[in-house]
Amino acid sequence: MASKKNPKKVGGQAVLGGVMMCSTQAMSVAVRLENGDICVQTSSWKSILGNFSLRKLAFFRGMIVFLETVYNGMCALKTSVLKETKSQQLSEKTFYGSFLCALVLVLAAFVFLPHFITGALIKDSTGVSFQILDGFIKLFLYTLYLVFISRMDDVKSLFQYHGAEHKVIHAYEAGETLFVENVQSYSRIHPRCGTSFIVLLLLVSLLFFMIFLPMGAHLLNLSTSGLGLICLKILFLLPIAGVSYELIQFSEKHNSFFLRLISKPGLSFQKLTTREPSVQHIEVAIAALQNLLCSTSSRTIESSLLKNKLAQVI
Repeated sequence: MASKKNPKKVGGQAVLGGVMMCSTQAMSVAVRLENGDICVQTSSWKSILGNFSLRKLAFFRGMIVFLETVYNGMCALKTSVLKETKSQQLSEKTFYGSFLCALVLVLAAFVFLPHFITGALIKDSTGVSFQILDGFIKLFLYTLYLVFISRMDDVKSLFQYHGAEHKVIHAYEAGETLFVENVQSYSRIHPRCGTSFIVLLLLVSLLFFMIFLPMGAHLLNLSTSGLGLICLKILFLLPIAGVSYELIQFSEKHNSFFLRLISKPGLSFQKLTTREPSVQHIEVAIAALQNLLCSTSSRTIESSLLKNKLAQVI
């Protein structure tokens, strides 16, 4: 029987061999070790601007959350890699180098490549037809990428952890006691998922570029066939992220036909990025969330080893 619903929002992501759960104050990374134990480590959430009032302004807060999520997500991934590979440390140079390489690859695949493919077919790169084709190519490449990586064994497990993360958050938000049998019945699809955010960002960018790209190109006197236009697109990613964030937050509180319509593509894509988790995957997600909730209730918890059987009641 579910108790009173939990008002406090938590988020998370799948990492190598485990799950990261987070709040606005802390994040907890739980990783399944080779011997079957679960290693849990808690750290503070690295915030941009702290409690500065700009964080509370619509659209601006979405940009800040986007940047914080990317950075803290990389930190969580770094932690999971160290636990999974039993390494003692990962140099800052290696960490930031990997982050930079990943960023360059993402921009090359989902900004530069679609732009140049579309440019080979349509010459006016500020026109409506260009932005529509460019947007559809981005969605196609993103789908192709997800289908390709989903066939890899390591990624299949990663997607199971992703599904476990969603199920545990659903159960927590419903006020359930976090036992495996309670969590299993919940959906692996969640409206606040990063997959939904990315898909919505791609759709919003299509409309955004139609309206503001010609204006920006004109004001800055940019060539419609040069790299300047692509750089302008990259700069527009932050305000686009802000708009996308507000749409997700608004759709969670309201249930109109339009909001359900724009949310549907992202929810559908989650069928690619999540898999039904096993008991072992759910145990790891529960450990991550339990440790997070303990750490944010004024109790300090060091990195610890938790056995497979988790019977702690929140």
